[in-house]
Amino acid sequence: MKTRKLAASVASAMMLTTMVIAPLTAGAGNYPEEKQAQGTTTTFDKYLVMDSDATVPNVTSVFSITAGEGIATGVNSINCYAGIGTPTFNPDETQGIAVVDGKAVVSFSATDTTTPEKDVNTKTVAFRTTDNDSDEKFATKTVTVNFAEIKFPEPGLYRYIITEEAPTDGGISVPTGDREYTLFVTVKDDNGTLVVSQTEYVLQEGTDTPSIIDKVIKDDSDTVIGTTKVNENKKTGMTNWYTTHDLMFNKNVTGNQGSRDKYFKFTVKLTNTSEEGVLTMTDARANDRFIVTGSFDVNPEKNDATKTDYTSVPDGESLNAMQKANGYGEGKELNQMSIGTTTYCYVTYAQLVEGKDFYLHSGQNIEINGIPEGLGYIVSEEKEDYTSNVTVNNTDGLDADGVKNSDNSQVTDSRLTGTARLTFTNSKDGTIPTGVLTTVAASVGIVAIGLAGIIFGIVNNRKKSEEE
Repeated sequence: MKTRKLAASVASAMMLTTMVIAPLTAGAGNYPEEKQAQGTTTTFDKYLVMDSDATVPNVTSVFSITAGEGIATGVNSINCYAGIGTPTFNPDETQGIAVVDGKAVVSFSATDTTTPEKDVNTKTVAFRTTDNDSDEKFATKTVTVNFAEIKFPEPGLYRYIITEEAPTDGGISVPTGDREYTLFVTVKDDNGTLVVSQTEYVLQEGTDTPSIIDKVIKDDSDTVIGTTKVNENKKTGMTNWYTTHDLMFNKNVTGNQGSRDKYFKFTVKLTNTSEEGVLTMTDARANDRFIVTGSFDVNPEKNDATKTDYTSVPDGESLNAMQKANGYGEGKELNQMSIGTTTYCYVTYAQLVEGKDFYLHSGQNIEINGIPEGLGYIVSEEKEDYTSNVTVNNTDGLDADGVKNSDNSQVTDSRLTGTARLTFTNSKDGTIPTGVLTTVAASVGIVAIGLAGIIFGIVNNRKKSEEE
């Protein structure tokens, strides 16, 4: 009796083991090769989310794809097999996608187009803020995965793992910290022939949870993105965040001797450009663009205002220093770029690392948009024959960590963690003499009246003498 029970137990265990292991790897199966499913291609998106006033940075994302292990799903459930064969990535030069050592290298650049948050539609983009659909935008790259050289021998799910390498570019982060996604290939029997189409590829965040199978199959119509109902567990792509802040400085002149149309020279310099653990700005980032907005003269020389000493023409150059800084000239000029139908001025990362000059008169300001979080800054004003003062705006939500120097001509912040707003004020007063004109005028009037009286007396006396 004991022997029979033991034999039955062993048989049951063997059956259970077979049931659990069988789904893990698809065998040759009963389908002849010509009836097996021929793989096709599928795509996934790479999204880069940024503030609406930032420009797309020159950064890369690197992806690899490997076969994932099968997942035991039990009786009467869809089988989930380990991935078979070696899928590849397709290069796409028009999108800046290359394939290097089997990995997809996806490159973003400043000339890439972006989509406003409000136009996300059915794309599963992970935005940083969800209560405002106008403060962010995103750039998109579409990566093609090729299964054309693979045949799938059995109906069921085939599991692959797509991994994104950890981002090393300054300002770039992953929303959830999860850089692994599961790509399922769904194979079905269609009247004795196995088939797979592009719509049967499913991208899912995460990797190793058996419940992921139910999530893939589940048709959850409660989630709405844009105007279309979709399954909340299925993804159209993967998101990275580009976190940036703005730097603004204003110029004011006060006092009865202060010139409101005189230009004052400012120099802006970025710091902490390679601080370990804070930010890594590679050589490729030299051409990153930062939009410059505000109220300033693009070409101060054409302004009728009083010119400063900076109007002298440097040796070998046909343009003066102000033109070179704010407007035209090779090397340090404000460049221009178009986003949609709007043209913007911009400076490059390389220019700001070297130190970029600007010229402002009273009432003007400069705002440099989209500086990666973690960089520091120095804003300096060249000293003039004025009394200087500078304030760092400490309104809630602003970065007020900037430190003034002793003569109020410079503000330094070792790490920009929010938008910073600075105001540089120059004052010049003088004592104006008063009452001089009134006193002189009164004296002159008295003298004139006296002279008139004398002349009248002389004339009157002559008339009387003639009458006598």
